[in-house]
Amino acid sequence: MMKYSGRFFLPLVGLLVLVTSGCSVFTPVGDAITNAYENTVSYFNSYYNAKRAFDEAEAEIHAATQTAKAKSFLQSRELVVPVAAKQKLTVVIDKCSSILSFHPSSSLVDDALLLIGKSYFYQGEYVKAERKFLELNEQFPRSSLALESRLWHAKTLDRMKRSEEGLSLLAALSADAQAEGEDEISAEAHLLSANLYELREEQEPAIRHYARVAELDADDEVKTDARVRLANLYFSSEQYEKASAEYARIPEYTSDIYFELLAKLQISACVARLGKYEEALDLTEDLLQDFRFKEHTGRIRLERASILHAAGRRQESVDEYALLDTAFARTETSSLAAYELGKIYEKEFRDYAKARPFYARAAENKATEIHLLALRKAAALQSYLDAKKKIALHDSIMHAYRNRASAPMMDSLAAPLTINEDSLRSVNAALFYEIAEIFYSELQEADSAVLWYKRSIGLTSDSIRSPRVLFVLAEIANSHPDRDYGKPTEYYRKIVEEYPDSRYADQARVILQLPKKAKEVDSAEKTYVLAESLVESSQYEKAVKTFSEIVDSFPTSPYAAKSEYAIAWLYEHRLSEPDSALSHYKNVVAKYGASTYAGIVRPRIGDTTAVRKDSIAVSLPKPPVKQELKEDKAKELPTTREEPPARARKKEE
Repeated sequence: MMKYSGRFFLPLVGLLVLVTSGCSVFTPVGDAITNAYENTVSYFNSYYNAKRAFDEAEAEIHAATQTAKAKSFLQSRELVVPVAAKQKLTVVIDKCSSILSFHPSSSLVDDALLLIGKSYFYQGEYVKAERKFLELNEQFPRSSLALESRLWHAKTLDRMKRSEEGLSLLAALSADAQAEGEDEISAEAHLLSANLYELREEQEPAIRHYARVAELDADDEVKTDARVRLANLYFSSEQYEKASAEYARIPEYTSDIYFELLAKLQISACVARLGKYEEALDLTEDLLQDFRFKEHTGRIRLERASILHAAGRRQESVDEYALLDTAFARTETSSLAAYELGKIYEKEFRDYAKARPFYARAAENKATEIHLLALRKAAALQSYLDAKKKIALHDSIMHAYRNRASAPMMDSLAAPLTINEDSLRSVNAALFYEIAEIFYSELQEADSAVLWYKRSIGLTSDSIRSPRVLFVLAEIANSHPDRDYGKPTEYYRKIVEEYPDSRYADQARVILQLPKKAKEVDSAEKTYVLAESLVESSQYEKAVKTFSEIVDSFPTSPYAAKSEYAIAWLYEHRLSEPDSALSHYKNVVAKYGASTYAGIVRPRIGDTTAVRKDSIAVSLPKPPVKQELKEDKAKELPTTREEPPARARKKEE
């Protein structure tokens, strides 16, 4: 707000009298007074225009934010700032900055500082906003805007999640505001305090501050906001009777139809969670019959479908969601209904083929809160279905190969079918591992994850994937002690005994409180360095022999996979022996299916052994050097219990 005080207007009246007197004797003085008057009018007009632009921008932000809340039925604290409003706020900052630069002694400096701070706040520039609020409070501690500035400073600290400072500032502010009869500011201070306590997950003080807002002579919008948040807090903590009572009181503070609908819908949700399903359904039916809520039919029916599902009437619930998915196509209602259908088919019917398209449809609307989650679910299920197809194909190839003797020969000239069973098993083991990762990291299905992890290491084992699988199985068993997933200590001991040189073994020793393995000179590394020097001196055949020594003598070393890959690369690019190159590329996949090098080779040669020689790429990367090995080893480090291994790997990628 702008201050209209005698310090500004009385001198202005005097200026007007002198300027209009027309006395020629005082012409130079008159000119100076005229210039001062023009400067005064200039900066006053600048502030007036800035204030008008700010008010318009703030109104647009408020309207857009309220519309977004009504659309999603969420009491989100996020602000929606339209592009036009952002542009106006930039104008406000420019005009007010001019006042500070050219009229630093004017009576509008504190007003200008407050407007700049608020504009930065709405633009999300919280550090800049804080500077302006602090500047105002330090320069003008007795300003009539001081309390408002302190409130906005607290709002800024809230957005910056600096709860300690925010709560300290708000405690003093609410007391000072109430002492000065500024209940509006005191109420907002209590509302902000409650928000900060919620962020700290301190429920009791949050409840006290929300309740305090209702006792003050504050704006109905602030009181409504506090009541809704208090009811939501009770609801999220499963105190449904208290939540229902608070929702019922919301219409006391507002006549907004949106809040009335929100309150009644949430009451029906509370009643349903108390097991009174028929009563809850009756409440939703009453809302559907009320013509005032006609435009919110989709949202009401969503709640009705949810209640039907909770009541165990699953097919009715599915029918209701399917109707909403169709009747409200390309709306938020449709997206939410599709997501719920995806969950039902995934979690309850275990029909992943049907669940995936529902998740994909839910992900189409980027404006919904479930967009990213639906996108991940759809991608995970697609990966699962693709892997299952490949496994089915490999099984059919294996079945045909094993029964080839009894199969009728259709063409006596046809070439006999030749299959490398070890390679095919290795490829399937990698696919089983991929499916296990999907269930563990994306779908959070521990039972299925354990099943597929065990199938993976049961089919074939290698020095890279197997210790990792055992480590993850131990982590799952730790997280679910009530389920029969095996003993974590047995998994850790198996890692130490069977894969003593893996990085997972080091971590397992720490968990089992075993002494660390003595550091040994890695003979494989020395041999690999020798082989590299032979490559650099163009002694390719000797290099192949040296790399082969590593593969044969150090099969569990990280250098084994690198060496096998290097051999294949040399046969292809330096010795011009494509058959030998193909054979060794297949060995990379068969023996080291979880390694970086298998990932490079697999797309080139295919997942089965029915591969033509000319399918090998002519531009595969050169054999990795030492630095790359260090990076590979880092990628294989075990993850902590707080973060699934698959997620850690994605972050690194």
